[in-house]
Amino acid sequence: TLFRSPANSALSHAGHWLLTGFGGEEGKALLLWDLQRGLGEAEPVLVDTKERDIGAFTLTDNWLAVRLPQNSPTSDLDLWDLSRKPIQRLDIPGRPVTAFALSRDGAMLATADAGGLHLFGIGRGRSAPANAPVPSGGVLRDLAFSPANGWLVGRGFPRETMVTLWKVHDAKFDSPARTLSPQPTPLQVVAVSPDERWLATGSFGDPLQVWHLALDDLDHPWLTLPMKASISLTALFSPDGRWLATTSYEGVTQLWDLALGKNAVARPIVLRGHSRPLVQLSFSRDSRWLISADTDLDPEKDPSKTCRIWDLRSPDPANSFIVLPTEQLPYGADKLDVSVDGQWLITSSLDGIRLWPLGVRHLIEMAERAAGRPLTQEEKRIFSASGRQK
Repeated sequence: TLFRSPANSALSHAGHWLLTGFGGEEGKALLLWDLQRGLGEAEPVLVDTKERDIGAFTLTDNWLAVRLPQNSPTSDLDLWDLSRKPIQRLDIPGRPVTAFALSRDGAMLATADAGGLHLFGIGRGRSAPANAPVPSGGVLRDLAFSPANGWLVGRGFPRETMVTLWKVHDAKFDSPARTLSPQPTPLQVVAVSPDERWLATGSFGDPLQVWHLALDDLDHPWLTLPMKASISLTALFSPDGRWLATTSYEGVTQLWDLALGKNAVARPIVLRGHSRPLVQLSFSRDSRWLISADTDLDPEKDPSKTCRIWDLRSPDPANSFIVLPTEQLPYGADKLDVSVDGQWLITSSLDGIRLWPLGVRHLIEMAERAAGRPLTQEEKRIFSASGRQK
């Protein structure tokens, strides 16, 4: 456990920094932990947010963007250069932002304001922004880069039922904006697969839709999954683009195998065992493991809250899982991350942030504790380093 009462955490993509946020009597604060030096080798860096409330933040290995304050539709944006020693805050020109995003490689910053959309190159020194209008004259409330940084995805107001995509490269707009056909209700989730082949969208009370971004026709979804989204919908693609994991409030947690093409609709894998209405999800970087956890939104200790690690290389993932020791995670987890090398799971909960080893030896030890007996040699082969099933 790193410290008490965290509110959130983030891991930079290449695993250089761990960012932790927590609340206290004097407001909120952000701490940066240098994982390359080791958690025990150096004190964390306190990010000076000028004693204001912290809104959204985005972290890469070289940059930290923080939007302040939390409860305003428009706000200031702080950009911190993490490659400097000590870290330095840079001013972002323009009006107060309504949305922002950092590309995963740290080369681009996108901001939206009442004047439109702006794309900055920040990876090799700052450049004048490329600008683009927002379709229908709306105001963007959400921005995100796709995992491979090839798309910028925006969702706006007053038409929150629409998604607009811009193809981007080297801090420039490569093609005109593409807008998906509007959904009947405001969208809750918009997610792009790491291979940038798929886009998932979902709204309350409607089926989840999967769009094929390589096709020119975005008037109709490529796949409609037979599930009705509730509030707090989550849709998450595995890093290899094969799996789509979905869950929502009081809903079923399911895995969809996109390698089956349109046959994926008929063969969802149902992951059972969670007792709470909300579940958090995260994939390991090699797509071997899916981690799911009951959240700690209910601030009571509850032994029924569990964190489960599902083996996606198993012929039967629904029955191939390990449960983390519940006595060490009494509040569940409201945030999950996996280190770049796949050796550590990071859980954030009401009583602290914890690092769990995911090495084969440690997984076998946890499985033996859960079973109350040593595993057989046949059972141990399931956790072989090669991942081959016997």
